[in-house]
Amino acid sequence: MMYNIILPLISRDAGAAIMVGLASGLILLAWGFFKEIPERKIRKSFLKNEMEKEKEWHSKQIQKQQFEDRKNNLINLKDKGILSSSEYEEKLQKIEDSEVGSLITESDEYRQLQSLKEDGILTEKEFEEKLELLKKNYNHFSQESSEHQEGKITSLNSQLLSFKDFQKSKEIYYKALSNDNSKIIEGLRKHFEEIFKIKAENDTKKFIEEVLSQLEDEQNIKIVSAFKDDIALVMDSQINFGYINSDYDFIVNPKFQFAEEFCEGLALVRLNDKFGYIDTKGNIAISLVYDDASSFKNGIANVRIGKEKIKIDKNGFKRNI
Repeated sequence: MMYNIILPLISRDAGAAIMVGLASGLILLAWGFFKEIPERKIRKSFLKNEMEKEKEWHSKQIQKQQFEDRKNNLINLKDKGILSSSEYEEKLQKIEDSEVGSLITESDEYRQLQSLKEDGILTEKEFEEKLELLKKNYNHFSQESSEHQEGKITSLNSQLLSFKDFQKSKEIYYKALSNDNSKIIEGLRKHFEEIFKIKAENDTKKFIEEVLSQLEDEQNIKIVSAFKDDIALVMDSQINFGYINSDYDFIVNPKFQFAEEFCEGLALVRLNDKFGYIDTKGNIAISLVYDDASSFKNGIANVRIGKEKIKIDKNGFKRNI
């Protein structure tokens, strides 16, 4: 009698334990499969932000060049006698006003004023008054800057320093700065003076930082990831991706539409709208034939061809897991 009572209880508890175990297993399996999704989203989000910054910088450079081209056109017309001096001055003022207006609309102060107007805190008239004040402040600042240009770095030919030499110079400077090595810092100052044919008017550290800052803005290639196993991801101004080693030599020149950091010796890349994988020497390890793919984890990657989703190993072979 007791046996008949206990046995169903044991069976019920064992069944519940099995169900709990199965549920836990499925949860862990799902976690392992989908864990890479948020990681990949974060990486894609980072790259997207970098690309947006690069697009914004590129757009500003184009706009800056357009204003310079217009001014040069005016000078050319004036030199040929097509524009009188008064006409030249009038047209130049219009271009400069337009340039100032463009810079102001991109400023934080302008966005703050715009926000206050949209929230109803500033009336249209008050907004216009504050905008005029902002223009006056900007013009005053520009005038002061132009009066103190002597001794300041105004233009550098960034092509005189290669990507590798620029990155090495940064590395050397900040290491010397942290170690308070004035001899190396002084040597770098002389190096920059010789390359760019300029004389340091400011103190040495300020001069070097000005040079590095301007060169950073002019660099066609940016490092967009930390070094991992001595390899980092880079992106050029056309938003193509490549890889460099810790000595700043290119493993692969920027050419990929999309790329991720190396995982387990392989990196996910996309070219001509197809995904595949390269090794740490830049060679194609798994052909670029996939419509979508993920980085490798525990020797396995998720890929898709058309509507078919499969798993592959690091040799590119299908795995049934």
